[in-house]
Amino acid sequence: SRLISYAADAMPEPAGRIVDELPAIRSALIRALGIGTGGTREVNVGGSNRRGRVVELAPALARELDTPFALTVTEPTYSRVQRQQTVIPLLDAREFEARDLDVRVAGADWTRKLRGRPAEVLLAVSMIFTVYQPAQIGRFTDAAADDGTMAGIDQALGLHFGF
Repeated sequence: SRLISYAADAMPEPAGRIVDELPAIRSALIRALGIGTGGTREVNVGGSNRRGRVVELAPALARELDTPFALTVTEPTYSRVQRQQTVIPLLDAREFEARDLDVRVAGADWTRKLRGRPAEVLLAVSMIFTVYQPAQIGRFTDAAADDGTMAGIDQALGLHFGF
């Protein structure tokens, strides 16, 4: 499945109920997002764990989102497969206003590895979505978020999805 963020007020009226399935759905989502698994410390090569690695988005998607970068949060084992990756847009804090669930990062070693080197970034958790790796990811950069940032992202994802 692919995850797409969508404004609740823009969705049609609900049809049916999934109350009994919600515990299993939440469990699968927690697992798919790799919550509690941290980030990568592996060398940036094909087949390595990608969770926590910054990606440079393909040009068309970067223009659409108004940012060239996103942070991968895909579960570590699945993140090794070069298909779908779940990402959080990484926004320049000088250009975007922070929202409640955004994770703010200032002056981190890993952000200094990014082209353009924004002094402060916002990880826009509420904008989380899935990309198709060969077409929508230009490349995986050598930047990988630190443990504190990943813990903050996990906490914000829990709040965003209600678990």
